[in-house]
Amino acid sequence: MFLRFIGTEIDLRTGKPKGIFTLAYDLIETNHLTVYEEELLKSLLKWFSGHLPIPNKFSKNKNSSHKNNITTAWFKDSAQEVMKKIWELKQILESNEINVEIVRSEKPGYVIYEDDFQIIVDPF
Repeated sequence: MFLRFIGTEIDLRTGKPKGIFTLAYDLIETNHLTVYEEELLKSLLKWFSGHLPIPNKFSKNKNSSHKNNITTAWFKDSAQEVMKKIWELKQILESNEINVEIVRSEKPGYVIYEDDFQIIVDPF
């Protein structure tokens, strides 16, 4: 099973709901967090940058621009440590009145990239 954590706001770059990391960075930029919340949120994002591989491919086409694709990232529900951190991130967002919806799918699209924690797909 694959999970995607999204907000209700549409990302103008993709036309799709913003993902949990975009929501987190947007929240930091608002400057409405307590010092503790901001430190916790930044600490979680730093953890992800150190533990979650950065995909090397975001498109089925070799020459496609990374900026012009509409691929989406989905977490594997079997990635227990990553899922634990995602739930912590979700909790911080929701405590700041940012609703985070969980979308589940067995087959969210054509898999373009895969590692132990996530897949990047071109949605069906």
